[in-house]
Amino acid sequence: MSRIDDLIQEFCPEGVPYVPLADMCDVFNGYAFKSTEFNTEGLGLPLIRIRDINTGFSGTYYSGHFDRKFLVENGDLLIGMDGDFVPRRWRHGKALLNQRVCRIQNFQSNVNAGFIYYLLTIHLKKLQAAIQGSTVTHLSSGDLLKSKFPLPPLEIQQEIVRILDTFTELEAELEAELEARKQQ
Repeated sequence: MSRIDDLIQEFCPEGVPYVPLADMCDVFNGYAFKSTEFNTEGLGLPLIRIRDINTGFSGTYYSGHFDRKFLVENGDLLIGMDGDFVPRRWRHGKALLNQRVCRIQNFQSNVNAGFIYYLLTIHLKKLQAAIQGSTVTHLSSGDLLKSKFPLPPLEIQQEIVRILDTFTELEAELEAELEARKQQ
């Protein structure tokens, strides 16, 4: 038996409940900042727009007044609500949460944020695949909040996150090694 099998047998031999995301955390939407306060000179803070989530770079800055609740910090879980729905852990310093980008936050004490990250990665891929048409796809926070996910005990969530984080690190190392070999 694996460590996860042992934990499941110990903590939830009858299975795990499926819980709406709204019962596990909050989905916080970004703000429509005044475009008259945008600049490309680096004044103020970077503004995270949908296209910036994947790259981590924003050439657009906001130099006006803002409410601190829209401030994004390293480690925050972000999702673009248009186009490709891919959750990302922000790792690019302080920035501002712009409209059509949401932050998953205020996790309940029985919820591991990394566990939600991995669940959302799978769930959002399924949502994206199910949407038909050639136009830009849209995601609403209401639909996201209604989505149900398995919620095992915290000990099991932590072990799943530990394993998946290890695989993610190994994958990044392998990709870097392949890129280095290509350059040789």
